[in-house]
Amino acid sequence: MKKIFAALTFILSFVVYLITLAPDVYFTDSGELASVASSLGIAHPTGYPLFTLVGHLWSGLLPWSPVYNLNLMAAVATAISACFIFFASYELVSNLSLKKKVGQLVTDLDDLLLSLFVSLGYSFALTTWKQATSVEVYSLQLVIISLYLYLVIKAYFTKEDSARLLIAAGFTLGLGFANHLTSFMLIPAGLIVLFAKTNKRDRWKLLGFVVGATLVGILLYLYLPVRSSQSPEFNWGAVHRSFDKFWYHVTGAQYQVWMFSDGNAWKENFKLFFSLIPSQLTWIGVLFLVYGLYVSFKQSRTMFYVLISTLLLCVFYSLNYSIHDIDSYFVTAYVAMFLFLLIGAKQLILKQKNLIYLFAFVPLFNLYSNYTESDLSTDYSVSEYERLVTESAEENAIIISAQWDFWVSARWYKDKIEEERQDIALIEKELLRRTWYLGTMEQWYPEISDKCDNKLELFAGQLEKFESNQAYDPRLIQEYFVEMLNCFIETNIDHRPVYVTFDILQTDPDIGKGYVKIPEGFLIRLSRQPEPMRFDYANMDVIKLAQSANSKDDELHRMTKNLALVNLKAASNYAEYSGKMALKAAIEQKIIEFAK
Repeated sequence: MKKIFAALTFILSFVVYLITLAPDVYFTDSGELASVASSLGIAHPTGYPLFTLVGHLWSGLLPWSPVYNLNLMAAVATAISACFIFFASYELVSNLSLKKKVGQLVTDLDDLLLSLFVSLGYSFALTTWKQATSVEVYSLQLVIISLYLYLVIKAYFTKEDSARLLIAAGFTLGLGFANHLTSFMLIPAGLIVLFAKTNKRDRWKLLGFVVGATLVGILLYLYLPVRSSQSPEFNWGAVHRSFDKFWYHVTGAQYQVWMFSDGNAWKENFKLFFSLIPSQLTWIGVLFLVYGLYVSFKQSRTMFYVLISTLLLCVFYSLNYSIHDIDSYFVTAYVAMFLFLLIGAKQLILKQKNLIYLFAFVPLFNLYSNYTESDLSTDYSVSEYERLVTESAEENAIIISAQWDFWVSARWYKDKIEEERQDIALIEKELLRRTWYLGTMEQWYPEISDKCDNKLELFAGQLEKFESNQAYDPRLIQEYFVEMLNCFIETNIDHRPVYVTFDILQTDPDIGKGYVKIPEGFLIRLSRQPEPMRFDYANMDVIKLAQSANSKDDELHRMTKNLALVNLKAASNYAEYSGKMALKAAIEQKIIEFAK
């Protein structure tokens, strides 16, 4: 019976995820991660070897495009995590010793139903659902989190196999570290159960086995230097160069500037965390979360410490991290909250059994209220923006941009995996501030970088000092950086069209300084002298992008729409300045499409 309910959890979750699955690349790292998994490369820090290896095996199994296959993997992984939440929930409610009201008989079927309601509530919680519809490392992390907690909870309640289960949990934790370093949030839960279940004589021996199993899982990181030394197409960090480069990459050192760096981040993340709770647990769930906290503290102190330590460590860490997709980091805390809700619900039905069906409201309400925001089935924001950018570029173009979230990551995938518009050379401006990317430039576009070897070497020398924590001059780094990029432009502009995106003009106005800036679709063409626009706005199809960008009211969709409008309005102004009123009218018609 338990397996039937678990299968029902998976099927219901997966079907909903499949219906709402993204059809193509999505924002931020989606394109890069799909590229890395498809080609067996090295991803951005911390490298994510577990995701890369699993994703590579998965991406070749199915007949569709690699990115769709990997989006599908996210759906499957998240549905599997819901199964483990079901098993953890059942283990918890069927073994907890709670106070019972005389005459109330709670059957095994009641425990199964309650576990089903809670696991489906988790499935359709907003943050969970968002991990299931496009490729990212977090969906696989949900499997790690849920499996680990299931093993730890089962180890606590079992009488004979607790050591074996804790060792398995240790190995799962190691795999978790090989997928995402936020796995450290799970450590206290395992230690609390280990200390609760063992005597002093056996405790340290078992701990040694658990730590050893964890290290075995972590050994997956050896994939990074081995594969990096083979010069794969995507070789972020080029970690084979030295142990320092490897350690810099796997610890995510470049992202540590966003930790504890902004007091406002704590306040904003705090508000966001609590504002999202109703879209995870529903308001009824919130009431029973509070009740579950009370009941577990009074009647199951060890399990209270297991869950509260997981919850608080997640919150403390995440609140101090200043990134736009921080909601994904909250999911460990939300899982712990669901299990507290479960404890409160079990205590209620012990007092009044017929109220068990009240908790069916949690998944049903989540399904209803979170559907629109989670549905990506018709969202082509990124693929359409990328298409319009590349259509804006003439043949053999060079594009300089730092719009990673909106189309650059997707361009890597479309270029290297789907082999679209391979005539375009894309220079990611901010990645040029990393020594490994200079090597990638030489590998991908030797005809550009070879002409500026002296400028590149000067910049690389200063950049190496920065990455190695040696004394460096930030003004000199910036000076050499601009000189190198201007060399790329100057040595190519007479035989290749060179474009920049608006962000370059805003953040580094010295790049391309002295050239005329001519709007061309979603790009700015650099020219030695004023010229008319060469882009055909009459045949520019923005309807699909406009519909997708208007479909959601989050930051990334709003910014996509704003970027499109900025480009179109600049083109309209340039057409008016040039006296091309018919062209201006055609462009204004495109602007109107975004207002519909």
